[in-house]
Amino acid sequence: MTRLTQGMYGDNEFDRKSALFGLHSGQRHFSGISKLTHNSGWYNKAGEKLGWGDLSTTDAANIACGLEDDALFIVLSESDDRGGGRGTRAEPPPGVDHVAARAIYIIASGIVYQVNKSTSPRKEPTFRDGLTIHELSRAEAKRLIKTGQTDSVAKRLFKKLMG
Repeated sequence: MTRLTQGMYGDNEFDRKSALFGLHSGQRHFSGISKLTHNSGWYNKAGEKLGWGDLSTTDAANIACGLEDDALFIVLSESDDRGGGRGTRAEPPPGVDHVAARAIYIIASGIVYQVNKSTSPRKEPTFRDGLTIHELSRAEAKRLIKTGQTDSVAKRLFKKLMG
C-alpha cells in the first residue's frame, strides 16, 4: 500500500526520497501544451506537503492511474504554495483548510479535476494533450478534499479509457 506522506519527494531535485509516479521535487518541464503547472506545491488530503515542481499532463495521468481509491493529490499554484515551493519538512503542514481554499488541481484515483473560480463550472470535461480534465467549483473542491466524495461516473470512464 502506497501512502502519500509529508516530504516524500524531498525538498529539491538533489534530495530525492521517492520516485512514486515518476515525480521528484524541483522537476522542470518545458513550456508547451502538456505543461499544467510551474513550480506548484503538491499536497495530500491531510494538507501535508509532498513536494513541489512542474507538472505535465503525463504526470497528472500517471498520478490518476496510480492513486489508491481514498487518496487525493492536491496541487497549489506557486504563489499559493506555502514556503515558495520548498519547505516540505521544515514548516508545519498548512492543513486541510489552507489547501482546500487554494487548490488549482485535485487528482483522485482515475480522475483529474481543475478547480474553477466560478460557482458553476463547465458540465463537459476539457481535453488537453490527451488528458481529460473535469472542472469543480471551489465549493465542490472543498467538499471533495474534506469528505473524499468524488464523481464515480467520471472515475469509471477514466479507468475504462486508460485500460
